[in-house]
Amino acid sequence: MNVFNNEPALYTKLDLQCSDGSLLRGALLDGYDLLLEKLAGGVMPVFDGIDLLKEESSRQVFIGSLADGNKVFTKMYRENGFLAWMTRMMFSSKAERSHRRVKTLLNCGLQTPSSIGYLNEYNGQTFRSYHFSEYIDGVETLEGALRGGDSEQTLITSWIDSIISQLSSLHGAGYCHGDTKLSNFLCKGVDVYFVDLDGVGKISKKRTPERDIARFIVGLSEINELDINYKKLIADYKALAQSGEQLIIWKIETLVKKFQHNHKIKYGREPAYIELNA
Repeated sequence: MNVFNNEPALYTKLDLQCSDGSLLRGALLDGYDLLLEKLAGGVMPVFDGIDLLKEESSRQVFIGSLADGNKVFTKMYRENGFLAWMTRMMFSSKAERSHRRVKTLLNCGLQTPSSIGYLNEYNGQTFRSYHFSEYIDGVETLEGALRGGDSEQTLITSWIDSIISQLSSLHGAGYCHGDTKLSNFLCKGVDVYFVDLDGVGKISKKRTPERDIARFIVGLSEINELDINYKKLIADYKALAQSGEQLIIWKIETLVKKFQHNHKIKYGREPAYIELNA
């Protein structure tokens, strides 16, 4: 098994034997040598236990527990078939792209759990890639915190301001999050972390700042106890964003109505009135 990266200042290079005939290849931070040393039997034996968060046909999301008590947030991507092979040949594995994406977004000012690294596992015709991230203890999703009803208004305002500020930095750098639902923000004290970055990409005709803002606004509007001034939210964003003058209100309004319609059909949520124009 070869574990390597072209950044020797940040990563370790190790050659380990793999007993199950598979080839694992990737990069992990030096501080996680324990993770590498236990890989002889495959990736799963690295962990003393796992807490499965999501199981899908294309990926598995779980929190892995190490023998020393530390935890690692892990996404395992199943990348089988000809199309997946072609994509890997052109752009690398999903886990490697996720690792690089986190590094890029941290440089853009986004607060998100840091990437520990990635591993690619080949075993016969099966290909899996694993992205390992920092596990932050004691966090709660923004949706859970808001629906709980126990958060002070000043703390709620701080969370929203932080998200708007980080979105403005992200959009100013030319990227969009792509899925700004409330469950994709984690809160710990006054800090807010952006998660589920698989949909992050360069701004395009379909991936726009207006879409990020509209999805976030609709999520807030579905928390009945909240009293949000959405006109002020937009004004705060425009004051911060380098591309603020390009934010188009009618596009946000159109997307808000679209998301509300979809949520009524899918979740039975009645749309709330949202005033965006002065």
